[in-house]
Amino acid sequence: MRVDSLANAMLRRGVIVACLGLMACSDPAPPPAGPEAAAVKSQLTDTPVQDGRCTGWQKSLAEGDAWKVYEVYGCLQQLAMTDRESATLQARVLKSWDIVETQDNALSVLIRVLDRFESDEELESYLTQIGALGGTGAFDDNEDAPGLLPQSFFEARGRVVWFDVETGMFPNNHDWLLAEIAEKSPALADTEFTEIAPEDYDSEEPYTVRAKLNDKTYELQAENYGDWYDVSAVLNMLNMLSIDQGFDDRFVVLPTGDQTAYVMAIDKGALKTLVDDGLMMQATPDDPMATGKAFEEQVRAAFANPGQ
Repeated sequence: MRVDSLANAMLRRGVIVACLGLMACSDPAPPPAGPEAAAVKSQLTDTPVQDGRCTGWQKSLAEGDAWKVYEVYGCLQQLAMTDRESATLQARVLKSWDIVETQDNALSVLIRVLDRFESDEELESYLTQIGALGGTGAFDDNEDAPGLLPQSFFEARGRVVWFDVETGMFPNNHDWLLAEIAEKSPALADTEFTEIAPEDYDSEEPYTVRAKLNDKTYELQAENYGDWYDVSAVLNMLNMLSIDQGFDDRFVVLPTGDQTAYVMAIDKGALKTLVDDGLMMQATPDDPMATGKAFEEQVRAAFANPGQ
């Protein structure tokens, strides 16, 4: 059995994910700056959204209020499910607004989808044309009815794994997670994964993760984060396999805003097209763990200082 040196020499931890990020991650728009921008913001209205009217909180959206951005997103998403025409008209109004959002809130993507596609069928046709659906590297049979956003079509075709990055156990069994995600890519479905865990929960010793496919063995290290997955290492392994074996699938994380990771297998060309067209946003693999740990710290602080 040969351990391929590619893992340590060319694809050190973070390289694959970082490269995908440079190609495909959508950075949030910077907030307006300067006295002129401030003067414009001061004149904006801040009317709350209501059932069926999602063009609200204009001032808050321009200031990057994450909760208000999410509220408008939720309103527009719900409206699109019941009245697509009205949602489209309101999306075109919102398109002209100055909206500052984080990667946790995909309002800009939803606005672009509604502005560009009048129906789910039009979106599906577009996804098929760019090679995202059907053909090599994708499943042709829907498991569920997709709709509204591009990633829902990947969910329906069994190309997504959505999981909590906090396992609540030790060891974490990265090999089990790798096998589950690899099954979402037909080319990698037969890969064999193994894991050698550190001696204990608090050890600084990393995991050793191996994969074997087509008589070739790969190895890399995953950090020991206690009862948290090293999601970066998981994606590095999967993308390393796909690239070295000459497959077109890539594995990316989409934003969730919480401690869950939404991992999707997607054709590399389709990924680039979707991001270039502003129809998909990516998160960094460590975002869910950072969000989860930040929340845990808030809870600990609340218990430590109950009167504050």
